[in-house]
Amino acid sequence: MKTANMAFALALVVTVNQASAVDLWGLLGKGDTTLPGGNVVYQLNNAAGVSVDVGLDFGELMDGGYTSLQLTAFKFSGTLNAQELQLFASNVMQIAAACFNTDPSRAAAIQSWISSSDAREENFYYTAGTRFAEKSFGPLQLALEKRSNGKGRSMTVYLSRKGVPGQAPWIKSCSASG
Repeated sequence: MKTANMAFALALVVTVNQASAVDLWGLLGKGDTTLPGGNVVYQLNNAAGVSVDVGLDFGELMDGGYTSLQLTAFKFSGTLNAQELQLFASNVMQIAAACFNTDPSRAAAIQSWISSSDAREENFYYTAGTRFAEKSFGPLQLALEKRSNGKGRSMTVYLSRKGVPGQAPWIKSCSASG
């Protein structure tokens, strides 16, 4: 009887420490455009009428979950203003919490860092020596780059984490269906 109880307890621990991955499509809502290669472009909107176009580049997939993702906010004319940056930063935090098991208590620090990053803006065509701003928020690694192309601007946040998605201590992870 003791062996059966131990087996049940072990099965319970394994179940609690391994969660199923959240589907990215459910997080993003409807992607307006799926690009060749599987990348997605979608629009963020808030109640105040602020909107931001965002591109999602699916990163490395391991054991059914992503260990890295890349989000790019872009504007074809002008720079991203403070409200647009805040909306983008809150979306980055939402994905960090759902896909990288980031503690919600880090939200203010992550959003502040994205909004005030000192990454030097580079021309879109300049690829040698691009300067990234990088920062760790616990196990979550973020890198940020800014680009310009004529009148347009973009900001890309690279999210990554070491470990195996869906296994303790990384119990919240994301995958993408179809």
